[in-house]
Amino acid sequence: MKKVLAIVLALVMALSMSAMAFAADAAADVNAILDDIVDVAEDSATAWDAVEGAIIKVIDAIEDRTADLAAVEGEVINLETVLDGIPGVDGLLDSLKSTIKGLYAGEVATVPETTATEPASTGSSVAGIAVFAAVSVAAAAAYVCTKKN
Repeated sequence: MKKVLAIVLALVMALSMSAMAFAADAAADVNAILDDIVDVAEDSATAWDAVEGAIIKVIDAIEDRTADLAAVEGEVINLETVLDGIPGVDGLLDSLKSTIKGLYAGEVATVPETTATEPASTGSSVAGIAVFAAVSVAAAAAYVCTKKN
């Protein structure tokens, strides 16, 4: 009974420590959308300095932890004004707005599909979690098995 309990506790410990690996990063989503907006804006014939300045202001407002949602939305509206008339940006701006609202709501908002290409996947942390869990269970089992009654 002690061996089974030790293995169950090792599993619980391993899984509880790895729960944060599955958390979504809303700030990364905002940066990805802004990168897509930059790609679309660079391809069009607009005043790049104005676009770049507006995007920097949006990033600064998001990174400013004391800024409220209204301040960030104001910078997004300024960006929207600068990007007015550029085809293919409307869907990205809608995604940006909903993601920022989710960021301030404490959860990741669902982002509608956009026409821009998705960034390349860098892999998953599931393999690392599985290795960590297997090693934890093996260590617990080895400890329990070598311990004398």
